[in-house]
Amino acid sequence: MKNLKIIMISIITTILVSCSKDDAPAPSPNILAVTTDSPTGITDTQATLGGKVVSDGGSPVTRKGICISLTINPTIDDPNNDDVIEMGTGIGAFSDTFTGFPASTTGHVRAFATNSSGTVYGENKTFTTL
Repeated sequence: MKNLKIIMISIITTILVSCSKDDAPAPSPNILAVTTDSPTGITDTQATLGGKVVSDGGSPVTRKGICISLTINPTIDDPNNDDVIEMGTGIGAFSDTFTGFPASTTGHVRAFATNSSGTVYGENKTFTTL
């Protein structure tokens, strides 16, 4: 009986240790998914911004691009957006260099993608012009 308890405790411990909260599951091919790239090439007035549609969720992506705002988590419908920039359709990466930002300004950017199921967003990325 004592050996059975030790075996059960060993099995439970092994299961608990092998399951990690840090292991993020890959996006399901049946869910529309997009990621936001970290801004690069930042100067006093410009930055390269973009993202990637990693799954169309089984329905064609009809719109993709970025939302830029001075407030966190911009959306395409947010009246506080400084800009919503469409960058094509379909699965894959997209990016462009944008100019006209004020110097020493902190902005927020999120990629978005739209299909017949709706619009999804990538994570919020923050950048500050020089």
